[in-house]
Parts: sequence; C-alpha cells; structure tokens
Amino acid sequence: MLELKEHKIYEMLKTTYNGIPLDYVILLADEEYRGVETHKKAVIEAFRIFNTRTVVGNNYNLKVTVEEEKMSATLCSMDAISCSYDAWYPDVESVYEDWNDEIDEQGWIDLDDPLPDCQHDSFLPIPVKGRNKGKTQWGQLEILKDGQWVDYK
Repeated sequence: MLELKEHKIYEMLKTTYNGIPLDYVILLADEEYRGVETHKKAVIEAFRIFNTRTVVGNNYNLKVTVEEEKMSATLCSMDAISCSYDAWYPDVESVYEDWNDEIDEQGWIDLDDPLPDCQHDSFLPIPVKGRNKGKTQWGQLEILKDGQWVDYK
C-alpha cells in the first residue's frame, strides 16, 4: 500500500478541519485487488500510519492495535445507516470513470442532499447531536422522527 501524501484531503484537514478530531489516510493498492484481503491490508496500513501521527486527528496521541486474525468484513445494504466507502472526486465524470463498472442493473441511486448539519455519508437524516447548537456531542447521534429530533439508538 502506498499513501497518497499529496492528496487534497490532507491540506483540508490541516486548514478547514483543524479544530476537530478527524483524520484520513488515502492509500493506493500496489497490487491486484483481492477483495477482503486487500481491505484488511488497507486497514492495517492505515492504523500503522495513524499510530505514527501526533497531529491532525490523532492529537490525543491514541494508539491502536489491529489483530488481523480477528478482522472480519460485513456486507452492508441500503438498510444500513451510513456508507461503507468514502472518497473525494473533483467532478462527477471522475466518479463514473472509477465506478461505472461496479454498478449493478439497478444503476446509480440518487440521494438527496442531507438536511442541514446531517451526515453526508448517511442514507437517513442523522446529525451528530448538538452540532447545530455549537455544542457537538461526538458519538451521540439524532434522527428526525415525526418532525422532531430524537436520540438515535
């Protein structure tokens, strides 16, 4: 795995998102894609990289140990609340170039823009609790139910 250190997201993390504990590792596989095996290698490499960082999202100097023999993969469906993959593209054409061969007979599924303060990687209207009031409670989610925001459990 090769870290793409010049990717635009790294500059965004340093500037736009420097006040929140968020970090990314952008990797390029240096061998043929092998499904779950490739994903496991990416996770192991990402956490190895995270463990060397003391700035950006790891400003708490957290260290993570990944036990490869206990790793597993779970197939997610549209019933899941959030996406299983996240990437940034400069334009829609680049997305199509990378993903059109992976799309099944149902085709692309259009998602509406999320409601204000809601997660962009969620299929449901789910914000982090308190974000809209400037008192973000990381790890605590809400969901819109019958016109009211309630705790998401």
